[in-house]
Amino acid sequence: VGRARESLMPALKRADVLVLTKANLASDEEFSQVKAWIEARYKGPVIRADYVLQGFHSLLGHKWDDIWDPVLMVTAIAKPQAFEKTVEGKAKILKHKSFPDHHRYTDLEVEVMLDEASQMQARWILTTSKDAMKLSQFPRLKERLWIADLGLKLSGDTKDLYEALDRFTR
Repeated sequence: VGRARESLMPALKRADVLVLTKANLASDEEFSQVKAWIEARYKGPVIRADYVLQGFHSLLGHKWDDIWDPVLMVTAIAKPQAFEKTVEGKAKILKHKSFPDHHRYTDLEVEVMLDEASQMQARWILTTSKDAMKLSQFPRLKERLWIADLGLKLSGDTKDLYEALDRFTR
């Protein structure tokens, strides 16, 4: 937990535990360099958190581990490449249509999405949980929209993290 857009050094001084998220999206060399830089400036516990795909679910309540039918991926998030990289190999992505973060979808954009999906023979439209909240208001997407279920896999000594979370929630 931190202040939005806070500078790193003041945040490190206040931190009880540092969690390096989406660590698996960096190369081993990049991760090692970042961790070494952090450990030279921060003496508290450092936890690795890998961004993992836990499966997919539809608005109709169906669940899959993999989506092998072709999909049109649609996102409006800050770092769409990280989402795409996480899903690669678990879904057959024909195209990734990326909108700016916090984008509000319009009826016209949904119609264009559906047309594009049909033209490229994408059976499904795949998105994030965040975007599914916005896209679920469009009834025409109900049968075609699938959501990637993402999570974090923590590694390292997580005892300090859970103790800090326990203190924070009390």
